[in-house]
Amino acid sequence: MKRASVVLIPLILAMVAVVVLGATALPKAVQKPPTATPSATVTPTPTATITPTPTATTTPTPTVTPTSTPVVLPVGNGTAIPDLPYEVITAENVSRLREIARYGYPRLLDVYHKDPYRLTADGKTIVVGTTAGIEFYDAATQERIGGFAVPMLRRFDITPDGRFVLTQAGKTLTVWRQDGQKVQEFALEVGDAWELRSTIAISPDGALVAAQRVKTDWEAPDLLDVYRVEDGARLDTLRGEGAMFTPDGKYLASVFDGRVQLYPVAELGEGWERRLPKQNLPWADYCNLAFSPDGTLAAVARAERVDVYNVAERRLVRQISGWEEIKRERPAVQFTPQSDRVLIVTRPLYDGLGNVRVKAQAILVDIASGEWVSHEDAPQGFVYADGQAVRSFLWQAEGEIGGINQRQQRWPCLFASAGVCFCG
Repeated sequence: MKRASVVLIPLILAMVAVVVLGATALPKAVQKPPTATPSATVTPTPTATITPTPTATTTPTPTVTPTSTPVVLPVGNGTAIPDLPYEVITAENVSRLREIARYGYPRLLDVYHKDPYRLTADGKTIVVGTTAGIEFYDAATQERIGGFAVPMLRRFDITPDGRFVLTQAGKTLTVWRQDGQKVQEFALEVGDAWELRSTIAISPDGALVAAQRVKTDWEAPDLLDVYRVEDGARLDTLRGEGAMFTPDGKYLASVFDGRVQLYPVAELGEGWERRLPKQNLPWADYCNLAFSPDGTLAAVARAERVDVYNVAERRLVRQISGWEEIKRERPAVQFTPQSDRVLIVTRPLYDGLGNVRVKAQAILVDIASGEWVSHEDAPQGFVYADGQAVRSFLWQAEGEIGGINQRQQRWPCLFASAGVCFCG
């Protein structure tokens, strides 16, 4: 019995060891989990993810430069500013910006300083300078007969026959033919001159241009440069203020040393002493100067009188006076196409309240006899002699209602047939 117990004890221990080792070797996956009450699980709402757009890797199409389309503006006809189409600014169409910038009615050049009217030597054509360009009118019918655009026009001059026109726009001088064809350009800074009411002038044959030089030092003398139109070269430099060629082309007039210097055109470029004539026309402050169409006579107009000289002899041939005047208010003066009469237009006189006391007068005088052929109230606008009669021309912008700017036409305005403004 004891032996049997001793034998069984190892056997029992071996079986227990097998059971324990087997339980330990069982995988966790087959182990029975403890019983538990399941809890509800909240499923989160997924957040949308923005997928970036892929960048194109293809070669871009070359940009095509659009063809410029002219923008037609109804400048000066009184219509409203149109809706302008989209247009890319290019070198070819950038000038259109200037047209947009000056949209509106063209205006006369400032009558006090910039010579808005000229009359050809034969008295047949009136030339008008506006901010938009040059216009030609028949003096007999007063109908427009031509013209051409000059953007930002400041000053101009014409040859006595009207075949050539000299303009200043900005710092550029340009010589044009009457039909608007460009002859020559000069890139110059033109100075200011008051004595002859002109800082630029063109010779009667259109071959020479005179321009007042910019004065950088007040102590330096006033200088006037003369250029050849053919090649643009400077021919000569003169002393003087203002510029005017005589209608016969013999002299270039400028004021220097208190006198009207008449420089012989044929001697330009041959030396200072020879150019400076020994006999000149007398001059004083607040004077106007005009030449007869044939170039034989010159009129120096002061407030109280007009002196008519023989140009070749520098001799006084007629002194005209007799109107009521005010100091320094010189009249305007113009020769008739036949060079035998002179038309004088005086200033209006005002009382202490600014009312007109004496109206402006138009006086037509025979030079040989000194007789007043006609004497009447001066009409408004540009006054000129048409044969035996005194006429006036009143310019206004196309489509403008109510006439031209009244400030510009406060004084009757008259110019020499040589083309110099005498409205002060």
